[in-house]
Amino acid sequence: PPKHFTEDTLLKAMEIAGNDELVKDVEVERKGLGTPATRAGIIENLIYKGYIKREKKNLISTRKGLNLVTIVIDEFKSPKTTAK
Repeated sequence: PPKHFTEDTLLKAMEIAGNDELVKDVEVERKGLGTPATRAGIIENLIYKGYIKREKKNLISTRKGLNLVTIVIDEFKSPKTTAK
């Protein structure tokens, strides 16, 4: 299985989400999830609502979080879609 995110690695993943569509030599605004000012708050909100939890430095999905990911259709989970 892939390594768990830490807060730092998740913040970085949120920053670059949806950027694989960038075309060379074309100036475009980077998308990402949230803004630099809101990303940490998004993580805290996920913890508060019980979708993820902290275990030492790792962020771990809870059963509630896994259930949500299972029922949401792929298009809505795509970083390309959510970063728009």
